[in-house]
Amino acid sequence: MDETDSLKRVRECIACSVCGLLPDRPLFFSRCGHSTDCEACCRRTKPKKCPVCEEPNPTPVARMKRNKTLEATLRALFPNDYTGRHQTDESAADIECSQDIERLRKAAEENMPSAHDYMERATRIIREHHSPRTAGKGTQLCHWCACGLVCLPKKKRGDADKWFFGCPMWSVTSIKRGTGDSPSGHYHCSKFAWLSALQKKMLCAESS
Repeated sequence: MDETDSLKRVRECIACSVCGLLPDRPLFFSRCGHSTDCEACCRRTKPKKCPVCEEPNPTPVARMKRNKTLEATLRALFPNDYTGRHQTDESAADIECSQDIERLRKAAEENMPSAHDYMERATRIIREHHSPRTAGKGTQLCHWCACGLVCLPKKKRGDADKWFFGCPMWSVTSIKRGTGDSPSGHYHCSKFAWLSALQKKMLCAESS
């Protein structure tokens, strides 16, 4: 094949499985190594498996890495294919962070309309959860309650070294966690999780 046929073949092999175009800001499927889909398309579809080999993909889109080498190569080989496809400096993690903060705001307006301090703390947790330094540590900082609020780290009674994630509308004097409705009529998450040493270090420094 001559060079033109070779480039056509490359375009066919690497086309995004969602939009059919050459991938813009292609993301890397870490288990198999393929990189064929656009970051924006992955944000919409949240792929559970690789579109090429169907290897399971356990990594959230916000934590998938961009294949910058492939991106630069494709833009150099096919500049016309990328004309008009405006790149944005806002990453998938930034977008998902903004979406989570908006989701939190709506839930807080319904359940805790005057909880300014809570919003500040919960927003910090969301931002830290989506930050690049957290993504590389493989830990989950943002736990969502069934009522839509972000759980906060709380100390275990009688043990200052033990912390757990708890709904901000639940307290040790209220109805037993996860077994019924609170006085406000909202059911709160029954998922219970102790903080790991890393989570405690990242979230509880200011509260200790």
